[in-house]
Amino acid sequence: MPSPSALRTALATGVFVAACAAGAAGAPSATPSATSPPTFAAEPPPDASFVDRATAPRPVGQSRPRATAMVCTPRVCVHAEDARAAEGAERALAAAERTLDVMLATGLPMPLPDGGRGGTSALDLYLGENAPFPAQALPEGPWPSAFDRGPAFARVRWPSPGPDCALETSVAEAVLSAAWVGLDAAPSPATFHAHAGYVAQIWQPCPAVLAADVDRAQRSPEVALLDLPAPLMGWFLEDRYGVGPTGWLSSSLWAIGAQPLPLGRHHVDEPDVFDVLREVMPHRHKTLGETMLQLAIARAFMGSRSDGQHLVDTDWLGEFGRVRFDWRVSYASLPRRLAPQRPLAPTGASYLWVDLNEVPKGHGLLFHARWEESHVFQWALVRMDAEGRSIGAHLAGGIFGDSETVTTIEQLDGAAALLVVGVHVGNDNRSRPYDPDVGPARVTSYEVTLHPKSP
Repeated sequence: MPSPSALRTALATGVFVAACAAGAAGAPSATPSATSPPTFAAEPPPDASFVDRATAPRPVGQSRPRATAMVCTPRVCVHAEDARAAEGAERALAAAERTLDVMLATGLPMPLPDGGRGGTSALDLYLGENAPFPAQALPEGPWPSAFDRGPAFARVRWPSPGPDCALETSVAEAVLSAAWVGLDAAPSPATFHAHAGYVAQIWQPCPAVLAADVDRAQRSPEVALLDLPAPLMGWFLEDRYGVGPTGWLSSSLWAIGAQPLPLGRHHVDEPDVFDVLREVMPHRHKTLGETMLQLAIARAFMGSRSDGQHLVDTDWLGEFGRVRFDWRVSYASLPRRLAPQRPLAPTGASYLWVDLNEVPKGHGLLFHARWEESHVFQWALVRMDAEGRSIGAHLAGGIFGDSETVTTIEQLDGAAALLVVGVHVGNDNRSRPYDPDVGPARVTSYEVTLHPKSP
């Protein structure tokens, strides 16, 4: 595995993009190309009225909590904020050391030394029940660097109201996030969790926590991806496009998205992960909207609906993995005009189910979707067999400036059900594409009409 500095050089020169496009199974071995790094359109600063807890940009600098150093190694020092937290110090230290061992073995970047701000140069991990998130890495504030990055300290909520194994998973997420602050300190806590939360579950799993988070997320698919409790975005990207060990892809996205540090603009996340995906995904012959649609489709095949063709290893979630459908109708009841129960935030999804048990041979379906102007939706009509497996899909929408789409399935022979998936991609202003850090999220709705089609 290359060193972290070599990884950054390779990423900046486009090797990561080429490796993803080729589907390489491991670290790229070719000499880095001379192509220039991707450029990103300038974005306005965050809207001052944007107060959403999950995606609001980080404040500049963070204050360390008052705590007592309990146990330390040369790499990690665990501090307890109270007597109850002290009971978990030894376990937290062991979990942090295991996480660092995995990161070292797989060639992932390590947390930067903090210059003794916590008493030693080791990573400082603070345990306490008043931590605002289950796991969080916080930048130390301005640091001498040309990029917005630097050392961090970590906070982990303990004791936690969840199962006992939550401590190890949270520590793994916090340690990995602290390393990513050394690549890019600007992303929001929700962005860190959407990626580091999944990697932590692979390295130090806590199935009960993941199942509960997935259940809550799948009950509200209309919610924006970064506002979900489950790290579904990182899960999908690592599963579908990851090369090499788990965590490499997410670390690569962080490295590519690192931004120079303009004077007086600490922790403004531009470019962010969505900007990076807009540049990277065309090398996989997909747009960002198509990627979000594929993620939404994959969500429909989790848990007891898993067909083994989408996200791997989700069948163990059982009923906790099943996504909520807005409607379930039969082909015999068509034509129908349907709308979702709740409006969709950008990157939120909606699901309709059509039973095809009574479709006459040779008959098909006409799909017509309309939505509010100034928004973009993308749609997939997935035909499914009697075993719940996908046997083909029709894609529609995703055209900037359009607020409706029409698609025809000529015949539905061999299909037992039709899954309709819609995803809200964001606004249709190409000069200001969807950015979770800029302005309040605008939710919107749609109207779908389904007509039976005779031969």
